[in-house]
Amino acid sequence: PRIELYGEVHGIAGNLRAFEQRILQHASDGEQVVAAFELPRAGQHTLDEYWYSDETRLNAQNIQNLQWCGIDDGRTSINLIDTLERIKISEYRDHINVMLIDNRPSYDIVFNNLSTNSSISSALLAISIAEIATQYPDSAIFVLIGNAHASMLSARMPDEYGGGEMITARQLLGAEARSIALANGAGSRFGCSFEGCGEEKVYAEQPDFLVRHGGFDDVLLTGPAIPVAPLSPAECSP
Repeated sequence: PRIELYGEVHGIAGNLRAFEQRILQHASDGEQVVAAFELPRAGQHTLDEYWYSDETRLNAQNIQNLQWCGIDDGRTSINLIDTLERIKISEYRDHINVMLIDNRPSYDIVFNNLSTNSSISSALLAISIAEIATQYPDSAIFVLIGNAHASMLSARMPDEYGGGEMITARQLLGAEARSIALANGAGSRFGCSFEGCGEEKVYAEQPDFLVRHGGFDDVLLTGPAIPVAPLSPAECSP
């Protein structure tokens, strides 16, 4: 399969570096690569303008137009901006396109229908990925996405939020995609859970368990869980 979903726990810095290195590795071999991120697709025009400009750094106005301010689950960070900058200034830039895949509406989740709403979210992400694959038929598609969406197994919703199972983007993409778990050692991350947003403890993940029982085809070790640096007010105030 030429679509690879890199499943991550949002908010861990090493995941971005591992994803970046995988992209540059393939681009250095002369392969055309699309690097896709689970971020608002409405910002694609702004990202394209940056990508084909002489600017090396995303400025505060760019970040606001990308709709990255206010995303508190760890998907956006100073680390993400660093990753994009390194990819852009690399000697392999001409082999790389960067795309945004999150075309989900900003609706309020009704907690007793969480599994249904999450399955709809997965379907919208899968459609976005499939559209990119059609748009770039000769490219390898590498997607950095939440680990629940990347797994071949349905995700079980907590009983206190209505229970049920979430169909994943990986299940919907079927044989067209391959799942790779970004496995972290113990540490922490900055993100959001059902209990709220903040820095949370991360336990070491066992690679063999992720393949045998987690619904992944392979595992990429990314080192200890070190939290990303969230966007500061300076990045969100032009």
